[in-house]
Amino acid sequence: HRTLGRGLCRLEQDLLFQKLGHKWSQDNGTRGRRVPKASETPPRNPFLERIYFCSSAPNLENSMKSPRLAPAALLELWGTLKGRMLTADDPDFDTVRKVWNAAVDAFPALTIQARDAADVAHAVRFARAQNLRLAVRSGGHSPAGYGTVHGGLLLDLSKMKGFDLDLETRHVRLEPGLTWGEVATLLHPHGLALTGGNVATVGVGGMTQGGGIGWFTRKHGLTVDRL
Repeated sequence: HRTLGRGLCRLEQDLLFQKLGHKWSQDNGTRGRRVPKASETPPRNPFLERIYFCSSAPNLENSMKSPRLAPAALLELWGTLKGRMLTADDPDFDTVRKVWNAAVDAFPALTIQARDAADVAHAVRFARAQNLRLAVRSGGHSPAGYGTVHGGLLLDLSKMKGFDLDLETRHVRLEPGLTWGEVATLLHPHGLALTGGNVATVGVGGMTQGGGIGWFTRKHGLTVDRL
């Protein structure tokens, strides 16, 4: 199946480059790579081989029963992202898919490590178009395992660590990939603090939406009270 997948992928790659090459050259989705002309043979692309194998082979390694995803749709999504897109064939797939609760052992069909809000929007639209279950992860501390999904799309926000502090208004804008330990470290030099997690590695996004119980709760309220 792996050999057949690679052979078919080369043919699919030729067709995809001819179909999408003009579009990619306009929106700079090539990320600096030269787009071959229709008359040229495109260079071998290991990424395409991986997504074809993960979407078409009957017996997937390390991914159990994942849905079949159209290679053309995966390729188009990949061209729009600033962050990473991981499949079961990526070397660090097992590391990325793990969550704090080790009893939750799910295998996402696809993981996107978003870099900005645009990446998040692209991932959500892709999941909707492909009828995939969607899990969103900030710090991955959900005891119930909501930070992952089996056979669906895992949207990993851990790389989104923007921090913007306005000392005059005492407002801070946090991206959801930050942990409360990181937030406390950044606020401390200014003599400021927020009700954060009791554990430093808890993510900002999940805990805030869940209410946010921390060391300052009795005096200053829940995290969500400050949102």
